[in-house]
Formats: sequence, C-alpha cells, structure tokens
Amino acid sequence: MGRISSQEGREKIKVKAFTLLELCVCLAILVLAATVTGWKIKEFVDRYRFTLNVEKLAGEFRELQISALAHRSDFYLKIDRKNGRWTLQKLTDEPFVSKQFMQPIILGTIEKITLEGTSEKNAFSFFVHSSGRIEPQAILKIERKNQVVWLDLRSVLQIKISKQYPGEIIFEVPIYPEKKNENQQSKL
Repeated sequence: MGRISSQEGREKIKVKAFTLLELCVCLAILVLAATVTGWKIKEFVDRYRFTLNVEKLAGEFRELQISALAHRSDFYLKIDRKNGRWTLQKLTDEPFVSKQFMQPIILGTIEKITLEGTSEKNAFSFFVHSSGRIEPQAILKIERKNQVVWLDLRSVLQIKISKQYPGEIIFEVPIYPEKKNENQQSKL
C-alpha cells in the first residue's frame, strides 16, 4: 500500500480577494441606502411630532373644559407665536389652580395656525365658560409643510381632530313626537 502524501492529494485552490473598486462600490451603495432611510425616518418622526402636538392642543382644550365644569369656573386659553414657535398658555383668576397647570406649553412642529374666517394672526384667545362651551366656536386649521389638520371647537365637549375640513353641524331635533302605528298602540 502506497502512502499518499498530504501535498499530492490536495488540489491547489486559489483564493481571490475583493478588489478595492468592488469594496468602494459596495460602500457607496450602503451609504446611499442609509441616507435615503435616514431621510425617510426623519420625515416619519416629524410627522409623528406634528400629530402629537395637535393632539396635545386638543387635549389642553378638553382639560380646560373638564376643569371649567368641575370647578364651575371660567378659563382662558391663549395661543401665540413667539420666536418662531407656537406656545399655549392657560389662564384663570382662580386661586386654587397650581402653577404647573399654568405653565406655557411649546407646540414645536406646528408651523401655521389659522382660525376659520379670519386672516392670518400670530395670537389667538379662547374663553372656556364654566359650562364647558368654548368661545369663539370655530374651526382651527393647523399646518406643517404638506400636512393640514382641522380642529373643530364648535361642539361642547366634542373637540374633533380631522384631516378633512369638518362639515356643518346638523342638529336634528324633531318638532313633534313620532306617531305610533295603530298596531303598536293596541299591543300596549
């Protein structure tokens, strides 16, 4: 029996490495993909922050309505633009309200707020009655770049956020009660 040496039985395998050009092309593709992904993530984060600020604004209106009803007191809500940012300030004459409740809130990603039927302003004041009603009863248009959201303040205790312009509020109150059929009256 012959012995095969380790050198004779193996074939020589030539290992080919990547060239510098191939590595640079792969790196450029990865950088491009990371850049596009980064911009998309930033856009989603900005959109989320805008939505969060709109919900915060609606929540402050709701909180004031509930506080006004609970304490039977009137409140003011002032929205104004300072140093390029919209701020929200709650005000009242009542002594029981804490200073933390009265702290101004910055609405960072909101670029433009307009009140329906008025020209563009940098300040708005709202009065929240002890009954929960908000004056003026209006629709706020809130904008950021290519996003528009509507905040409907016309109904008591039903502040609505929508991506479309809210329609007319229709209250259907029947003038006369409905007449019952003769068959329904005989069963009673």
